[in-house]
Amino acid sequence: MTVTGVTHGIGELARLTGVPVRTIRYYSDEGLLPAVRSSGGHRRFTPETAEALRLIRRLRGLGLGLPAIAQVLRGERALAEAVSAERRALDVELSALAWRRASLRAVEEADPADRAARLDLLASVEHGDAARQAVAASMRRLFIVPVPESQREGFIALAAPDPPADPTPRQVVAYAELVALTGNGPLIPKLRARGEVNRAEYRTRARSWRA
Repeated sequence: MTVTGVTHGIGELARLTGVPVRTIRYYSDEGLLPAVRSSGGHRRFTPETAEALRLIRRLRGLGLGLPAIAQVLRGERALAEAVSAERRALDVELSALAWRRASLRAVEEADPADRAARLDLLASVEHGDAARQAVAASMRRLFIVPVPESQREGFIALAAPDPPADPTPRQVVAYAELVALTGNGPLIPKLRARGEVNRAEYRTRARSWRA
């Protein structure tokens, strides 16, 4: 195919943008930088490619992956939307790191005699979201009769609140203890059994009222 119009060779594009030839070739192979071929088989790029390449560098510098960048370049996703999604993902990572840091401090600050037990307690909860999901799952086991979803989820939101985004060591210990308390121990079965008794007593009283 014969190339027409103003185009840049890959070396010239590298000089214009400061991006290594190898990186440009990689982006081109991945479909981020469309190229045409000269009569000699060499890649040629339009002048607009330089700006696209600069955008790729900026977005890569902010941590965006190539699939998200490709969507922006193709117009399938707005730049603001892609950046917002990356920020949300980073928030999740930072929250997990904050939980981990507080857990390490909690083990570090524990009395030597209690350190092994605290390590076991905290090692069972990887991060705050996992802790909340575990408590919420246990709370859902308490419902022995159908209730409206809004009421059920409202109760769970109170019983299993969102952990702090930047927890203290005491907070991660307290939440881990809540997970242990509501997990495979006897608490939830006992509460369910109490609920079954209450339901049976209510049914008995209801029949006597109708008699």
